[in-house]
Amino acid sequence: LAISVFKVNMNTGDRVEYGGCKGPDSMYVKLTSSDKHEFYIKREQVILSIPLSNRLAGSPLLQDDDDTVQEIELNDVKSHILNKVCQYMTYRARYENSETDEIPEFKISTAASKELLMAANFLEL
Repeated sequence: LAISVFKVNMNTGDRVEYGGCKGPDSMYVKLTSSDKHEFYIKREQVILSIPLSNRLAGSPLLQDDDDTVQEIELNDVKSHILNKVCQYMTYRARYENSETDEIPEFKISTAASKELLMAANFLEL
């Protein structure tokens, strides 16, 4: 299963693919957790992590084929942690260069803090 986003041309009624996770220039990347849950996140957010960015750039399978789903399997990261990592990458992309003085706190539970710290260290976030 791969995500695709379409726009409809109002003049012709044709559907035009706008986003998706296929090909080296895709808008989204699929991240798969150790327990096989899939997360689709914008490429611009994924590349905030140097190791993930390197995996996208370094895989010949992901570079050459326009029909290949841009997927990174994170076999050491459980879904509840990867979910929070994806939330953080979205948060960071939104607020990293923000000019506002009111940046909301990014909340994490105490129970997940150790696993999140290990994942953040591994992903250099």
